[in-house]
Amino acid sequence: GTALRSVRFDHVGCSVHKVRMPLPNDPFHVAVLACEVNTNEGGSNVLRLNSLLHVHNETRYELTLRLLDIDLEARTVESPFALKTWQTDVVVGAESRFAVPIVQSHLEHFSLKPQHTTPLRWSNALALRDLLANGGTTTCFRNADETGEGMHFSVSLQVEVRRGVDERHYESIRANKCRMTVVVSPPLRLCNLLASRMGYLLVDKTILMQQSGELNRDEEGHFHCFKDSAPIEVTLRLDTYQTVDPPVIAEHKVEHVNMRAGVRPSQHHFGIKRTRDAGLDSTVAARAVAIELVDEQGERMRLRLDH
Repeated sequence: GTALRSVRFDHVGCSVHKVRMPLPNDPFHVAVLACEVNTNEGGSNVLRLNSLLHVHNETRYELTLRLLDIDLEARTVESPFALKTWQTDVVVGAESRFAVPIVQSHLEHFSLKPQHTTPLRWSNALALRDLLANGGTTTCFRNADETGEGMHFSVSLQVEVRRGVDERHYESIRANKCRMTVVVSPPLRLCNLLASRMGYLLVDKTILMQQSGELNRDEEGHFHCFKDSAPIEVTLRLDTYQTVDPPVIAEHKVEHVNMRAGVRPSQHHFGIKRTRDAGLDSTVAARAVAIELVDEQGERMRLRLDH
C-alpha cells in the first residue's frame, strides 16, 4: 500500500503532501492532498486529510459530475459519452458540498447532469481554467441534437489563495496546490424578503417563456429554464398591489418598479438575485433600487429591490 510520511501533528496549520496512487492509465501517478492540523477544545491536535478539489451544489437537484481526462493520443478532452477505463463519476446531493476523491482531484475538466424526472444528457465539458475569471454557464438537453428545452446551470470556481500566489493565474494556483471549489447554481433565483406572500410572473423577453407562482415569506425560488444572459421581465403581486411597468433584468441591471392597488399594505422588502459568480467571491454585491407603490387615494409607499 501507500504511506503518507512527514506529517507533523505539533504544528497548527495546513500543509500539502503527496502520496503514490497508481491509476489504470498511469501506474506512476502521484496524488496530492491537504493535511490540516487544528487544536481541539481539550487541547489536543486534530489532523484532517482533505482533497484540494471540492464541489458545492447550490441547486435543489442531485448532481452527477463526470470528471474528464485528456486523450493523450488526440490531445483533446475526452467526451463524457465515451466509455471510460476507470470510474470518475461523483454524486453531489442537493444543496450540499462534496470533496472530490484525491485519486480524481488532479482532473481539470468535467461534465454534469442532474437527477431529473425526465432523463437529461451530459452537459458540454467545462474547464476549471475557463471558470476562474468570469465563471460560465452550461445546459443539459433532452435531445442529442441539443435543441428544445433543457436545464441551465451557472458554474463558477472559488479558490482559497495561499500567500504569494497570484489569484488571477490558473497555472500559479495549480502549481501552489491551492484548494478549489466548483460552485453549481441555478441561473436565476427569486427571494421573497417581504412580510407576506408574494406572487410573481417571470417572462423571458427573447423566447417569451413564462414562469409564475407564489413565494411565502423568506422563501426562495430556483429557475433553470432561463439562461444567465436572458432579459427577464418581472411582474409582482402583493396583496392588492401589482406592478404597473414591469422591470426587465438584463445584464444584471434593473429599472424602477411602479405598483398600484386599492389597499396600502405594511412596509415590505423583496429581493431578486441572479447568480453570476466571479473569481474568488460567489456572492454578487446587491444593488438597491427604489420601488414606488401608489394606491387609489394617491398615497405612496416605497420598497427596495435588491438585485
